[in-house]
This record gives sequence, structure tokens and C-alpha cells, in this order.
Amino acid sequence: MIRTQAQLGTEEWTWIRDSAADVVHYLNEPERQRISPTEAATWWTEQVVPELRLQRGKQLVGPACANDKAGGDWLAEFMDIVSRQRETVPDLLGVHYYGESVEHAKRYLTSMYEKYGLPLNVSEIASISRDGEQVARFTEEMSQWMDGQEWIGEYGWFGCMAKCADDFVSPAAQLMDDEGRFAPLMRRLMEF
Repeated sequence: MIRTQAQLGTEEWTWIRDSAADVVHYLNEPERQRISPTEAATWWTEQVVPELRLQRGKQLVGPACANDKAGGDWLAEFMDIVSRQRETVPDLLGVHYYGESVEHAKRYLTSMYEKYGLPLNVSEIASISRDGEQVARFTEEMSQWMDGQEWIGEYGWFGCMAKCADDFVSPAAQLMDDEGRFAPLMRRLMEF
């Protein structure tokens, strides 16, 4: 994953470029990193697409923005720029979703697919509800729904780590405990 502009000029870039990975993610919530859509589009069109897709045949996941107004505005501007040439359109649309409502999550993901016409890579999704049963229902229902959508290429539940950076995501949605063991929700997911 290319998380920041700094990686484009370091040995990390060499590792990403020369890795056996078939898919590379580009920028994690860039609107929160103060990266402008224009800057991101320049790096994308001048370095990422030529070196990763055109020379090495890797699939590229576009920037994954937060599912708020700032993220939506940022992504719209980025996509407007990179969509001017067919060869610079992402292979997959990077998407994040955090919320409490299954129906809202479905509407949001569907709207992203309909707006951009690209398959989705939902690289972060989780419930922010503090109610454990609501979190479990959200996780199970969304997993089943996303599995049934041909236009969702991949998805990943957030929280498979022993220590989270903050408490935005519900503790009930964490997939590991403080000792690094799978939490009950992770074990439920593994049963699908």
C-alpha cells in the first residue's frame, strides 16, 4: 500500500514496485493527511500508473476516503482529474465505511458503485455502535450482503489488531483483544 507521498521516493517504493503483489492500494484517507486531490492525481498519473500498471501489470485501488463530506468531495475531485484519460482510471474504487445502520451502509456502497462505475475494494468497514449485539448484526448482515455483490471485489473488517489508534470504532467491533487473540466477533466472521 502506498499510504503517503513520501513512499514514492524511497526504498519502500522499490519494494512496492518490485513486489509480487497483484494489487496495490493508493493512499489511505488522503483528505485527512492534507494531500490535495491535484497532488494525488499528479503522483498517480506520473508515477503510480506508468510504473505499476503499465510496466508491471498490477491492479490499482484508488484512494480510500472516509465516508463523510470531506472524503466524498476529495474523491470526486480526484476522480474528475484521473478520469480524463481512460488509462489513468483506477481498477477498483477504494472505499471506507463506518456507521451504525446496515441500510445506510448498503446505500452508501451502492451509491459509490453507481457514481463511479468501478468495482469496490472496501478496505475498511466497521460498526461504530457501542451495542455489542448491534455490532454483531451489522457485521454479519454486511458480510453476507457484500459477499452477494458482484461489484464488490474485496472487503476488510477494521480492527484486527491488538491496539487500536483511537476509540472511534466500537470496542465491540474489534477483531482482536489486547493480547492479540481473536475476539468473539472475529471467530463469528471466520464461521461464514
